[in-house]
Amino acid sequence: MWLLALLFAGMLLATLRLTTRYEYGPRSVRRLRLVLAGSLVLAFAVARFFVFRNPEPFPLALATVGLTVPLFLFSALVVVELLRKEKQRVYDERLEELKRREQALLAEVEETVLLTRRELRRQEELEASGRDGLRRLDDCRSQVEAWKREGGAARIRSLKVEEWEAEFRALDPRALDERRLALEAELQTAADPERRSQLKAMVAVARLVAGDDETEETVGESKRIERSVADLARRRRAAEEALAGVRNELREWRGRLADFLAKEIHLD
Repeated sequence: MWLLALLFAGMLLATLRLTTRYEYGPRSVRRLRLVLAGSLVLAFAVARFFVFRNPEPFPLALATVGLTVPLFLFSALVVVELLRKEKQRVYDERLEELKRREQALLAEVEETVLLTRRELRRQEELEASGRDGLRRLDDCRSQVEAWKREGGAARIRSLKVEEWEAEFRALDPRALDERRLALEAELQTAADPERRSQLKAMVAVARLVAGDDETEETVGESKRIERSVADLARRRRAAEEALAGVRNELREWRGRLADFLAKEIHLD
């Protein structure tokens, strides 16, 4: 009994939807006529070969009509829903396109945020390294200045420092590093106090020259990071502006779709 109640309720809902939600034109009417003809043929076949083996004309006709009505209602509902989806496709395709653009722009915004954080961390590392390097260079300068004042020959020692500095600046970074290591190795074995003091000063000058090169590299890297962060900020602003436009368009097309579905839908 409850199956009949469900069938009746389904037929009633299908009838209401078919008669209140759609406006039919010549093309949709032709299709529904074909659905009706097909439902009638199918209902007759079921009644003739599965319900009644040797039917009388009147019971056969009654059974055929009784089967045709639900078959037609449910088949017609499927057909008009497919026609409605076809009419709705322009909205669905546009919304899908806008959603893809939204996701792409969200990914770009997230990427710029991550890259900016990475560059800022690199900037912090450079600044920390630069502060440590400046402290080491200050120690080296203090050591060189102390050596100049030793022994009452400041003028001569100042000229020596200038000679060492000119010599070291003429070397490429690798050669300068090798020269410094050689001086440090000699310092480990030198026994004469005066020679040890001179070697310490030479090593300090070599480190100052190398530190100047490192400072130039650090400044160059810091400027590169600043340019990169500025470019990323521009990219992020452009992506966020585009994202706002896409989301406005999404709201507009969702509203259009809602209006389309809220009104009686013309199928042709």
